[in-house]
Parts: sequence; C-alpha cells; structure tokens
Amino acid sequence: MANNVTNRWGRDYDLHHLGLQLRTQLSLNQRLEISPYLQYRDIDHPIFRVINQQSRDVGAEVRYENTGRLGGRGNRLTVGYQPSYLGMDDRQFDNLGGVHGPLRKDQNDRVEGHALYAENALNVTGRLTVIGGFRFDRSVREAEDFFLADGNQSDRRTFSALMPRAGLLYDVTSDVRLFGNLSRAYEPPLLLELNSLTGPGFIDLRGQDAWQFEIGTRGRRGHATWDLSLYDVELSDEILNLNVQPFAGAAFTVPTYRNAERTRHYGMEAGLGLTLPSTVFTRRDGGDALAVRLAYTFANYEFVRDSVFDGNDIPGAPAHYFVAELRYTHPAGLVVAPVIEWVPQGYFVNSANTDRNGAWATLGLRAEMTFPRAGFTVFAEGRNLTDTRYAASVQVDNAARQYLEPADGRSLYAGLRVSR
Repeated sequence: MANNVTNRWGRDYDLHHLGLQLRTQLSLNQRLEISPYLQYRDIDHPIFRVINQQSRDVGAEVRYENTGRLGGRGNRLTVGYQPSYLGMDDRQFDNLGGVHGPLRKDQNDRVEGHALYAENALNVTGRLTVIGGFRFDRSVREAEDFFLADGNQSDRRTFSALMPRAGLLYDVTSDVRLFGNLSRAYEPPLLLELNSLTGPGFIDLRGQDAWQFEIGTRGRRGHATWDLSLYDVELSDEILNLNVQPFAGAAFTVPTYRNAERTRHYGMEAGLGLTLPSTVFTRRDGGDALAVRLAYTFANYEFVRDSVFDGNDIPGAPAHYFVAELRYTHPAGLVVAPVIEWVPQGYFVNSANTDRNGAWATLGLRAEMTFPRAGFTVFAEGRNLTDTRYAASVQVDNAARQYLEPADGRSLYAGLRVSR
C-alpha cells in the first residue's frame, strides 16, 4: 500500500533475555528450584503513528517438590511462587515519513503479578493416581500519564482469581494410560489489550474466565504409539481481538479488544505413531527404520451467548488440521522426513461469518546427518516446496477486509547443531 511505503511502516525490535535455573537436592525426596530472569525490549513501530516502547521485565519462579510417601503410598507434592514485574516507557509520535514527529502520548506502564500454586498427586492404588491443586493469581495493571494535553489518562486495574484443579490418572497397563482433568483458568487482560489504540486510557475489559474439561488416553502397543484427548472449554468474558479503522475512511485498521459474554471451545487432538517392524534397506548396526507420524486436530469454537454474534463460529482457526510425516532413519546417522500439512476446509475470518479463508496444503522435507564422534549435526529443510499461495494466519474482524496474512513461499533453511 502506497501510504505504508511512504511512511515506512514496519517494526524495529530488540530483545535481550537472561535467565538462570538453580536446582538443589535438599534430601533424597526433596528438591528446590529457583529460576530468576531479566528481560529488556526496545521496539520502534511506525504505523499510522510511531509506537516507541522500552520495557524491563524482572521475575522468578521458586518451586519446591517433595516425593516422599504419604500414608505408605506414593505421593508428589509441588508448591511454587511466581513474582513478576514490568515497567515500560510507552510513547507515540506522529509518523512523518517513518520518523518521529510531534509527541502524542507519553506514559509509564507498570505490571505487578504474584502467583501461588500447589498440587498434590497421590497414588491411591498401584494403578490410580488422584491429583488436586490450586493456583491463586493477583495482577495489577497501571498507567501513569505524563502527556496531559489531551487530559489525564492515568488508570489502574487489579485482577485476581483462585483456580482449582482436579484430575485422575489410571494405568490400564504399564504402557497404556487413561486420564481426565477438570480445572478453572483465569486470564487477566494484557497491557497491550488494555492500552487499545482506539481510545484514551484503559478500555473497559474484564478478565477471561474458563472451566476446562478433558479426557483422553495415551500409550504404546507393539510398534504403535498414540495420544488422544477430547476437551471442552466453557468461557465467560472471552477476550476477542477486533481490527477497527482508527478514523473514518482509513485504509488500515488497528487492534482493539472486547469481551464476549459466553463462548465455547471444544474438540479433539489425536496423534498416532507407527514404526514398521522390519528394516528397509540394511540390517547393519541395528538396521534402518521407517516410521509414520500422524496428527489431527478438530476444533469448534462458537459464540454461545453474544449481543451481536450469538450462535456464530468464532473466526480465525480451521475446524480440521492434519500433519503427516514419513521418517526414514539410517544407522549411519542420516534422517530424511517429508512432511505434509493440510487444512481441508476453509474457515471464517470475521465474526459475522461472511468471509472465509481458503483450504490449503503444503509439502516440506527435512534431512539431517549426525556425526557422533565430531559432536555435531548438519541439517537442511525445505518448506512449502510446491510454492503454494496461502494464508496460514489471519487478522480476524479486519474492518478494511484485509484478513489474510500471506505465508512464506518456497523456503530453504540449513544449519549446524553442536552437541558437545
């Protein structure tokens, strides 16, 4: 788009992250982990305005685990604490040919979070394990406005929730397991969601609340492995993305967010692996092998109760998604694996359910060679070898109807992985 070129729309982004993981074995059955981190991010993002942000993240996780027996039965207790803090200088300038023009926004954003969690898994019998736990989150979002020409837009919100969890694991055999989970999940709005570009200060947005139900099985039998789960997520106040025009006649959109009163996500995730029982070309050094891996996802997301889109599909994700890989392994260290990704049916890209993305399929190929004595592996990968034109991701509810984000065409990658 000519305006985007003239104003040099883009994103310059620097990210520096440092983390440590410290572990100590307090006793035979007790372990403590402490994982602090620091992060600095600098972003300069010229769009209809230039968004300029510098943020500093500090946080940690302290995790204690006790695997001592309880009442003579196997037991695992986990307790943890996660503090986090973010401070961000958030400025916006007029975009004058891609450079900073007059200042239009100057505020300091702060986030403080504290999470405490505990979980206990008790082996009630030799085959049955009962799991119970909780997580408590408290988060603060705060903005202090220093650009007062358009009024004081300082704001502060606090979000908190207690999230219980219960689950069962049942070992049918040593290689076959059944499982079921029930849990509550709560997600407060992010700063970028509250700081929507469509209005002053924080927008009116509630935390997303969900009850999650899951049953499934995973296991191995002979040369086959599988993983199957059925899930249902019942949500209140789901946070949904909208892309709206910032002013009348704008040829572009900016993001904002809203709560949907009641939504539902349900579906299935299935994986199957099968290794052929015999060698293919050689029996030397244990022989070569040929394996097939299949993955299928079914997802149905819908508005259960909404003032505008009641009964519609929630846009943005395919109902059916397949991945298939054929993997050949040679004892000399060679691996060759063609991969097919397939979305057989288009899906809606707007909440009104009037516009759709198309179906697509791609072919990829990955090969690698390991040299164990030298301690490295070389690899090469080709993606979208048929150079298919498709959109693997979309901007839902784009007011300018520019929904589709084109995926890469034919792409080649190569690299070196050092193991020692």
